[in-house]
Amino acid sequence: MALFVCRFRNLLLLGRNIVLCSSITRYKQFITNLASFPASKFAKLASFALAFPSTQLDTIGFFGDSYKNSDIFECILSMNNTSLASILKSSKEAYKSRHSLGWTPLMLAVVTRNYEAVSALLKSGANPNDTDNYSGTVKTAHELRMLSSEVEWIRLTKFSDFLNPSADFRGCTALHYAVLINDIKLVRLLLDKGADPTMTNERGHRPVMYAKDSSIRQLLVVSESKKAEEMAVKEREERRLQPLESRLRKVIVGQEAAILTVSAAIRRKENGWYDEDHPLVFLFLGSSGIGKTELAKQVAAYLHKDIKKGFIRIDMSEYQEKHEVSKFIGSPPGYVGHEEGGQLTRALATCPNAVVLFDETEKAHPDVLTALLQLFDEFTLPHCYLTVKYLPETTVSHL
Repeated sequence: MALFVCRFRNLLLLGRNIVLCSSITRYKQFITNLASFPASKFAKLASFALAFPSTQLDTIGFFGDSYKNSDIFECILSMNNTSLASILKSSKEAYKSRHSLGWTPLMLAVVTRNYEAVSALLKSGANPNDTDNYSGTVKTAHELRMLSSEVEWIRLTKFSDFLNPSADFRGCTALHYAVLINDIKLVRLLLDKGADPTMTNERGHRPVMYAKDSSIRQLLVVSESKKAEEMAVKEREERRLQPLESRLRKVIVGQEAAILTVSAAIRRKENGWYDEDHPLVFLFLGSSGIGKTELAKQVAAYLHKDIKKGFIRIDMSEYQEKHEVSKFIGSPPGYVGHEEGGQLTRALATCPNAVVLFDETEKAHPDVLTALLQLFDEFTLPHCYLTVKYLPETTVSHL
């Protein structure tokens, strides 16, 4: 092993892969000076490790490639884009690194307006749709067993002093941050590289909801419409290649007539052959265990992808008494709780075109069945506080 390769103020490159630093300060100086050192000197060094003596003379600490992932944030923060390029070149996975508090290098480059770093990260393969995991000072401190003041200080000094460190940013993408700092150049760059303007954060907010500038808002609105058209074309192609019948047959066995009937009705609705004044209603009859509930779930998964939001199951055995009608659709006008709605109306408020399964309908009180009859026949609910637009486009009734 060659003892001496090059020297930076008491920094030694030993052999092919070890740098000896006299202290952490020297290590930081080495990182700073490395940017100005001729790259040809390191042509034969595929990678190197950093080492410096600790308080005990017989102990040496080594830092291998892992230092690069932590240093990528420092390079972006200090606008040291030359070192950033070296890190991205030497470590192909560096752009995937994530800060201990939740954000990615691309998000940091966006909030610091480091345009060169944003371009370099996107070129390296950084996903503009990655989401932030930072949940605010209190919750983050609790999860990581840190002091709230320490989390706040790190967020302000290592990310951005413009954004409220106490706010919950979970689910925010780089595009959210570009809109928050009101930078249309970054918004355009991210959209050109595949950023999804329809993605929502944990609060359900899309980037356009944070737009202050009219030009940014207009740009996002146009991008959302284009994205919606692309998704519609993609979904149509997926449904053509894998129709509903084939999907249902994979999970439901021996119900060919029911599968064909339901699939045909849904296909007519998708093509516009349906009555806009009435929801699409199915009545499933049969003994337990033959697939009635599963069929409803699979229809919801086909129509909405996200089955958690697109499928609503209501156990009608909970409404066996007359007074429980108000719990189902809400209290009449003038009564307490009228504005709060009922179990059905609140569920439909979150997903107006959901698939609704009324399970064990025969056990419900006759007044509840009367309300369902009005829903299926007239597309309205008696004394309902919520408007008609919250009623489902597809309703599955289970007996």
